[in-house]
Amino acid sequence: MIPNFIILPLPNAATEYLCSRGISTDLIKTMQIGWISDYKNNSWIALPVLDQKGNVLWHKLRRPPDSKATQKTLNSPGSKATLYGLPYIPNDRVVLCEGEIDVLVLLSHGIEAVCPTAGAKSLTKAMLEHLPIGIEVVLCFDLDDAGAKGKEKALALIGKYRPDIFLSEVCLPEELGTGGDIADFFALCASNEVDPVQAFFALKQSCSSKKGAQDVPSFEVRKLGAPMQRINYSQWSQVINSSLPELFSAAEASLSVVTQLLIKDVTNCFALVLIDVPSAGKTITINFFDELEGLTYSSDTFTPSSFVSNAANVKMEKLKDIDLLPRIRRKMFLVRDMATIFSLREDDLIRNMGILTRVLDGEGLSTDTGVHGRRALRGDYLFTMLAASTPIPLRVWKAMGTLGQRLFFLSLHTKTKSEIDLVRQLQSKPYKEKEAQCRSATQDLLRTLWNQYPNGLDWDRESDPEHILAIISRCALLLARLRGQVLVYRERGDSNDELSYTIPLIEKPDRINQCLYNFARGHALAMGRTQLTAEDIPIVLHITLDSAPNFRAPLFRELLRNNGKLNTGHTEKFLQCSDTTARKELKTLCLLKLCKEYDEELEPSIHVQLNDDLNWFLSKECQTYLSHTESEILGDYSKQI
Repeated sequence: MIPNFIILPLPNAATEYLCSRGISTDLIKTMQIGWISDYKNNSWIALPVLDQKGNVLWHKLRRPPDSKATQKTLNSPGSKATLYGLPYIPNDRVVLCEGEIDVLVLLSHGIEAVCPTAGAKSLTKAMLEHLPIGIEVVLCFDLDDAGAKGKEKALALIGKYRPDIFLSEVCLPEELGTGGDIADFFALCASNEVDPVQAFFALKQSCSSKKGAQDVPSFEVRKLGAPMQRINYSQWSQVINSSLPELFSAAEASLSVVTQLLIKDVTNCFALVLIDVPSAGKTITINFFDELEGLTYSSDTFTPSSFVSNAANVKMEKLKDIDLLPRIRRKMFLVRDMATIFSLREDDLIRNMGILTRVLDGEGLSTDTGVHGRRALRGDYLFTMLAASTPIPLRVWKAMGTLGQRLFFLSLHTKTKSEIDLVRQLQSKPYKEKEAQCRSATQDLLRTLWNQYPNGLDWDRESDPEHILAIISRCALLLARLRGQVLVYRERGDSNDELSYTIPLIEKPDRINQCLYNFARGHALAMGRTQLTAEDIPIVLHITLDSAPNFRAPLFRELLRNNGKLNTGHTEKFLQCSDTTARKELKTLCLLKLCKEYDEELEPSIHVQLNDDLNWFLSKECQTYLSHTESEILGDYSKQI
């Protein structure tokens, strides 16, 4: 300790020293770094220790290079152990390092950082209270014994008292030598003309021991018990087709969703929603996958707010016990009724779809509320989702188009049964018995696969035929346009019937391309293959064509069946709509570059034909892929329109 002192401006030599360590002159001014002399005429660099509001609490004194003082550091009167850099703690990520110079170097390069004011091993539980809920803490300590012990203590404290924190670390290269620190690393980068910030975070990795609760491994296969009997895809399909054949396509697609969890390089959450009118078999299909402990998590209805809960009637420390996201991680989330979300009023719909959109990125979720402040679950939170809903209202498609599409859809296209079909249904086995047979077969197949690949599968991408990959990419390019958003409106005061259209908003196809590829691989794996073939294309095509909004899905299928041409009269009859609506739909197809108009003599109606770059979808190859379930697809569209 030293008596009271007067802070003087920092001499040029001291400024040059700090700059040589990688600290900017702007930060020297911002942090109010000064200079003092003690009663022994020893000079010191004075580093103000600030509170969260930026007020000076006390000063940490560091010995400059040319000082004769025997001690490396001193504290001013009134000192108390705290974190240096408190005003600069953000909500998302902060580096926890060993010394004040390291903090200043990082802050000078735009990286928020803090350190304990009493050395590497001085971190306390009280200091951790300054860190926001769910923040990522990047540990980076010096290359010496004190640094190793400081890291060990930080891991233990955070693991015990702050399991909400996502922990990672930067291990400095050994070439810095014993005692090497962050300032040395940044100096090395400067001498090698390397971007120090990129180089620093390139060294970041998950902590190897005593992880925080949110520090989850990048890949994990859920463990399943052995099957009652080992079966393959062919045996499974025989059970489904003999019991509930009308649900086979939906069950096959659902199987292709869950098996993606076995493929190691899958990082995109895949969410499939089965669409049809009530009592069409959506819930029964989902039941095939239910009650598979460890792999599926079922909810009859849910709210997106439950992914990371902020319930006002639950204490902060108990919220982690009710968060949904950790419970569905690396599982298939089963939701039997998405209609409760899709039917919400506009503002609630947008809020909930925004949450769902973010969660389906597979990176977790961060929330800020007035009840519990910031809560965050971040890291690898991959899951797949199988849901059901009645036909989606147009306003939901608009909301998804604004926030970013993440959901894929499959229409069951179940036909309305005739009188004789209903009579035979009453005479056959009860539905629940058939459902139980399908569930048992599905669970046996999944247990067989999970025991065959207990550590997951390294997929050899290079072995996939390029021709098959090209078809998947064509589907991605098509679906990006099919899901494009075009707003139609009538100018105020306009007395004629002319409609105006906004410029189309079309998403980039990259995410769709990867998701469809993952879906195809899931299908291949379910069939017992580790390479794509032509057998995987039909289901990808049907997902593509069914994931378009409102009228657009059935109308585009009709366009393909009609050799790539449509007019307003045909459209009006097919959609059972007005001439105005038919013109609007055809005009939208043209704006999305799915079709182009052409002139037909003596015909006042609009005529369109498929764009030239989409002609493959009229080819015999494509029609062959679609033909095996075409009878289903030609089902009663009127119930979905």
